[in-house]
Amino acid sequence: MSADETATMYESQLRDLLEQRMAAGRALAERAEQVAVARTQLDEAERAYAATFSEALAAGWTEAELRKVFKSLGVAVPTRPRRSKSTGVKAQPPVPKPPVVSALARMHDDTEVIQVVSA
Repeated sequence: MSADETATMYESQLRDLLEQRMAAGRALAERAEQVAVARTQLDEAERAYAATFSEALAAGWTEAELRKVFKSLGVAVPTRPRRSKSTGVKAQPPVPKPPVVSALARMHDDTEVIQVVSA
């Protein structure tokens, strides 16, 4: 077997392995896209459900009545987004820690060596 035939054989095997990896990557990309589409559809459906729930409340249903009925369906009653209890004061950025300084008591040419180590 010549060196060219051996190199060609190795290259073929490597291409086969690479193609298997690429196929797995393509399948993963397809599934990721399906998840993204499903999340978008779920978000839209939840917004529509919340709007319709509000319409049912406006039509005279009580939240307790709707909870009782829809509890058996496994669909949660939509909640309003909660506002944060902010005091209006912006949080200050954390104060950086000062570096830890360790003195190495080595004397070299009558000078002290100090090593600065960040924590």
